[in-house]
Amino acid sequence: MDRFNMLVVGRDYDKEMQLCRMEGLGEEELKTKGYTADQLHQLYRTQKDNLDLRIVDNPNFSAFMMRELRKGLAIGHDLSKYAISMDWMQVHEIRKGLESGVDVSIYDKPEFTAAHMEELRKGLEAGVDVTIYKKLTYNWFQMKEIRLGLESGVDVSKYATPKYTARVMRVVRKGLEIGLDMTGYAESHYTGDVMEMIFQGLQEDLDVSEFAKAGYDGEQLYAILKAKERGVEVAPYIRKDFSCEQIQQIRKGLETHVDPSIYAKEDFNCFQMREIRVGLEERLDVSVYARPDLYWQQMAELRIGLEKGVDVKKWAHPSFSPADIKKGVLEAEESGDSGTSDDFTEAQTQEIILGLEAGIDVNVYAKPEYTATQMHNMRLELMAEAGISE
Repeated sequence: MDRFNMLVVGRDYDKEMQLCRMEGLGEEELKTKGYTADQLHQLYRTQKDNLDLRIVDNPNFSAFMMRELRKGLAIGHDLSKYAISMDWMQVHEIRKGLESGVDVSIYDKPEFTAAHMEELRKGLEAGVDVTIYKKLTYNWFQMKEIRLGLESGVDVSKYATPKYTARVMRVVRKGLEIGLDMTGYAESHYTGDVMEMIFQGLQEDLDVSEFAKAGYDGEQLYAILKAKERGVEVAPYIRKDFSCEQIQQIRKGLETHVDPSIYAKEDFNCFQMREIRVGLEERLDVSVYARPDLYWQQMAELRIGLEKGVDVKKWAHPSFSPADIKKGVLEAEESGDSGTSDDFTEAQTQEIILGLEAGIDVNVYAKPEYTATQMHNMRLELMAEAGISE
């Protein structure tokens, strides 16, 4: 809304008073009335432009109101009658309507907020029938959706009712604009965010309405829809009490071909799920830390230790803080006592076997100093160079 871009910049009082004196305004009278620097500026501009100073000369008017009155005078209109019962933003909308030549009597009522007035003004400027939404039972967000529908030529009677929120109206309007009738979903009393996800899915030929019927909210539907877009099916693993973030962790696991059933449990929050998922992707023995009684920060440090080949089982207990676990892993690394032999870990061995099966030269990465993750990445690079898919 452009009225919010009209902030009056704090001005220098002495400079503004000097400008007023130059235009013949009495300094003592101005000081007596207690004008601020910004108000003085409006008086100066009014006098300088040879406009009727009497309309603007009122210390009870804010600088914003004085500006609107001055601009009204500049286009030949005395707006002071509106200043009695309206704020400056309402007067602004009346002035804008007069400038564009619309019939402001349709909305120049104090009961309409400035935002209401703006929607009615824009509708009049667009030449649509604003009487359809000229009702105080609508908030301005709802008015906007009806106006946009009228401007795009859709049948707004399908959603022009105060019982629909603006967000629901928006979905129905956008649907009508592309020939998709969403009124049935609106009548089912879905919230706006749920309807937005159903609408987005229908546009992509993906149906999430079954989850909406089951009571999933908009954020959950967003995560389900993202999974469908990526070609993975999360339905067997999710529950209605899973958050959007938990569903996303299940989707990410399916995308990387790990078994999400290991962590898709109500006992794990999304952060714990993430640590278990990452561990599975790194082919670690997540059973060491996949425990609900461990915070995700503890899980993270245990996972990092496993990635480094350290036997972290002795620290996999709620009594050890993340800092304790990190310190223990670091000391084990520095002392060379990883808790394991010099042989490869199970995860490292698996990477070597996979490389041999693929027919690549595993000697490049079959070295104990490389973690299983590093081996995994090197194996994929070697396979890609050889034109071999995993």
